[in-house]
Amino acid sequence: MGNGTTRSGELCLNYCGRDCPTCSRKQPRMNYCGRFSDLRSQATTYAFLRSRLQDPRVIWLRRRNIVARAISDFRARQTGNWYRPVSIGRLAESKQVCNFEFAEIHNLHCLGAFQEEVWQRFFQENEIYPHTVIYEELVADHESTVRRALEFLGITGEGILIPVPVSLKQSDALSEEWSARYRKLSAEAGL
Repeated sequence: MGNGTTRSGELCLNYCGRDCPTCSRKQPRMNYCGRFSDLRSQATTYAFLRSRLQDPRVIWLRRRNIVARAISDFRARQTGNWYRPVSIGRLAESKQVCNFEFAEIHNLHCLGAFQEEVWQRFFQENEIYPHTVIYEELVADHESTVRRALEFLGITGEGILIPVPVSLKQSDALSEEWSARYRKLSAEAGL
């Protein structure tokens, strides 16, 4: 693992004590910052990849609903469950309990909005034109979304069997309840 990458090798960012792009308030140094690096590291890493690969292509996985993303992130941090394998199914749903914490969810919401903004700036500054995969579209139509990504990579999808996902979408009724609660509290707070 190099500087500017996560354990899985994905490029990452820094968010520590900057203004929140969502509510324009100064946010405290977040306890998640060990997970992020700065844009210089990303640019250096991407320049290295460009020097080694003829035509590097980037696929950007985004989440349209940043509130849902924040809630999913919060629940995963609380329960330690970052994905739900198909083999476990819905049985694990009721076993993992955590409590709604507006401030933490809001910090993750602000972080998500900031990450989106920084990634957009990074791509623009480095003249990168990524293929964007929207998470909600991937969940709704896995095969077509994967085929579009393969096409972007220059791989013809003819004759390729796209396997079914090996994990289930983790959001549930509690996630929906929390989303409504977060939006209500945000509106009441003027955020």
